[in-house]
Amino acid sequence: QMYVDAFGHPLYQISAVPLALPERMAANGPDGPSGKLGSWYNYEYVREYYERPGSFIGVADYMRDSGFHRLADEHEQKYGQSHYRQLVLLEEKLERQQIKEEDWNAEIERIQLEIEEEFENWSGPEDDLDE
Repeated sequence: QMYVDAFGHPLYQISAVPLALPERMAANGPDGPSGKLGSWYNYEYVREYYERPGSFIGVADYMRDSGFHRLADEHEQKYGQSHYRQLVLLEEKLERQQIKEEDWNAEIERIQLEIEEEFENWSGPEDDLDE
């Protein structure tokens, strides 16, 4: 928490700022708790930068790998787990024999279908140019 309070939320430390992000932030303003604006963040402002269709690894995984375990857990509580995290937890259950191999295979198939569906339903920036 001290790092976040001192340097700001790690998700705001990006090198290529999405178009119109500063304008959106200025128009909507931060609405986090007063006195905590340096550590508060609105994921909706940076979601388009971090999420890509069919992404296997998510924002919480990045934060966890960077040592921000609490932020990762909070992010997953609000936005859900990545496909990667789901598989890691499923693999742990399989190794501890808490699920059967058939369940493991069914979950892998479900995740694969979700990823494929995300690709099919994605409207990327290049799609907007065609309109």
